Amino acid sequence: MLLVVGQCLLSPARLAAEFAAAAERVVDGLMGDLVVDLAIGWPGSCSIILLTPDGLVAYTDIAGQFPIYYSRHDDEILIGSEPGLLAAQHRRALDPVTAAAHIACPAVLPLWWGRSPYSGVERLEGGSVLKAESPRSLSIDSSHQPLPVPGRALSDGAGLLREALASAVRARCAGHVVSSDFSGGLDSTSIAFLAAVAAQRPVASVCYHQPDAPAADLAEATRFAQLEPRISLLVATGSRQTLPFAALTDPSWDAESARSGEPAPQALTSRAASLRLAVASSNGARLHLTGEGGDAVLLASPAYLARLAREHDARTFLRHCGGYARMRYASPAAIAGKALRLAGTSRLRALSLLAQELQRPTGRQPDWASQIAWWPPTGEPATWLTSRMRRELADMASDPETARGIADDAGPADLAALADLRRSGDAHRYLRQLGEPLGLAVHAPFLDTQVIKAALSVPAQTRADPRSYKPLLRAAMTGLVPAEVLSRRTKGDYSAEDYRGAREAAAALRGLLRDSRLADMGVVEPGAMDAVLDRMTAGVSVPLGPVNMLLATETWLRTEAKVGVSI
Repeated sequence: MLLVVGQCLLSPARLAAEFAAAAERVVDGLMGDLVVDLAIGWPGSCSIILLTPDGLVAYTDIAGQFPIYYSRHDDEILIGSEPGLLAAQHRRALDPVTAAAHIACPAVLPLWWGRSPYSGVERLEGGSVLKAESPRSLSIDSSHQPLPVPGRALSDGAGLLREALASAVRARCAGHVVSSDFSGGLDSTSIAFLAAVAAQRPVASVCYHQPDAPAADLAEATRFAQLEPRISLLVATGSRQTLPFAALTDPSWDAESARSGEPAPQALTSRAASLRLAVASSNGARLHLTGEGGDAVLLASPAYLARLAREHDARTFLRHCGGYARMRYASPAAIAGKALRLAGTSRLRALSLLAQELQRPTGRQPDWASQIAWWPPTGEPATWLTSRMRRELADMASDPETARGIADDAGPADLAALADLRRSGDAHRYLRQLGEPLGLAVHAPFLDTQVIKAALSVPAQTRADPRSYKPLLRAAMTGLVPAEVLSRRTKGDYSAEDYRGAREAAAALRGLLRDSRLADMGVVEPGAMDAVLDRMTAGVSVPLGPVNMLLATETWLRTEAKVGVSI
């Protein structure tokens, strides 16, 4: 029996035929390997669960947007797509360490990779294969995770990306009324132009605009839409009701209706996304395309500079250091020095330093250059945690098993890409959930298996260039997307909307944290966020990602209590 979960773009008949053909040629109990290889090659993105006479095989899509969880208890193994159901069946409690890791160490992949919100319920991460002959005979193979092909040139990767992305959009447009995000940024705008060529009718292309906290996207979107008559620009105009955190001030808001399998940072900031989808749906679309995942597979962490240093390409290394120094108003020597130190730092040493930092957090806000590391410093969010929780995370970081969980050929920039990819998969999972009540299927072509493999096959030091924004996409889309679009080097900054929303919902946010479930669990210190909220409501910079994760986790924990999960 084969269960396919996700967005496989094969027809049901074609999928059944391929599965039947695999079953006919199977030898020596290798059915699972054959089907996994098939799934990896299918267009789209999907996870699979296969039951054979020899046991169970499961595979999770590379981005993890269709995650699979499993729990072992006595002589039983449960597997499924909702961790809460498995936790309820095996009477698992919530895991405070995982909550702490996602809040304070979102970039440190080894601390939360494979963990779920519940103790004893594991997450099968993207590109991993689970094989079980019995609950006591279980193995995980992570060899399908996307890592770069050494020496692959930008031009070669661009050719692969061009074919994969165009095919992904073309397959979705066949026979569907399609809409698309259209922010004017490279990712969603490229998707919209590809869809305009493939779709049978003009593509309803939606740009969100918040008059109370405008970004720069509307002007760019308006200009770019004029380049293609098959793009019908629609403006989703926000209001106070679509500001981040506005749901907390709405008496009719039902948090359970937005419940997800794991805490989602978008949970309290998603009303703008809901408005975009509603506008698309009201114009007849039943399938909506987004640019989610573009940043994850196209950008590169500046930690790649360490690889350049190790490759002894002094000319390129110094040019990149100098380019970033001019962009960031920093010292070229300081950037080069950090890259050289990183080149000589092992993952074991980096985790040891992280453990020390967690034990004695400074609370300093990391700057751009701090990304030239295995992972950036934890900064202020680590100071929100209780000393016991920091100690538990430090113990995990200093455990040699944690370092051994990192693939031997994965460098710091590769781990950063995998962490970004996982977050994109989770973000899109939540966005798909928002589209369901509207009858709108939401797809992210950048998260397709073949698109990810094409983009991340190019080494980080090759797909990055301080002189060019997303050079891999620019090379791949030349001739398919207007040059004016590809020449944009910026993207809209929506952080002002977060601060405006926080100011409007200040009383509700304080009430949420006054009765903190995370404090009850021993994750954060009571009152730890008071000063943060003071700054946020005053419009002073705070680490928005960790703040949103903490607030979303607080809301999520309340829904878990209502469905009977122990806190």
